[in-house]
Amino acid sequence: MDAAGDVAEFPIRSVNWGDAGSYSCQYRTKSDLSIWSEPSDTVELMVAGCEFLKPTIRVSPSRVVALGGTVTICCEGLYPGMGFFLHKAGHPNLQVRSVPDGTVAEFPIANVSREDGGRYTCDYHFIAEQNRWSYFSDPVEIIVGDYTRGNIVRLALGAGVLLALVLILAEAAHGWRRGGH
Repeated sequence: MDAAGDVAEFPIRSVNWGDAGSYSCQYRTKSDLSIWSEPSDTVELMVAGCEFLKPTIRVSPSRVVALGGTVTICCEGLYPGMGFFLHKAGHPNLQVRSVPDGTVAEFPIANVSREDGGRYTCDYHFIAEQNRWSYFSDPVEIIVGDYTRGNIVRLALGAGVLLALVLILAEAAHGWRRGGH
């Protein structure tokens, strides 16, 4: 491409599977067409598409988990031989599981902390063809409950106060019925 300035754009219209792969670029001056720059760093173009339906994501045993508990995020595709990737919203790090013989990847989280709460999605690709990806799954959210000793004491005190109010109301209702007859 003959760029007018110092930037050249190479649009790919109607992206298809054949466009996936590694890309780099080089440049040369107009005055000496035989001298080229070193190749740029490569970028990888990955094509997500309808050939791979989005995976199903679920949380077991429940998406509400206590601090220190254990939860497992399961991602399920339609085909064996997949590599699954688990993404957490707002975090650049992802977890990877390959499932050469099955269709479900499990991502266990032991000793759950507050940081483990949040929205998760997953996607997958054939292990042998890493440039062809599925769409992202629908998101699931893990809610981390703080069931610490202090919160349990507060809950017990609240229950005690509620019970006392119920007893006072029951006694008042009983006295009202006796006095009203």
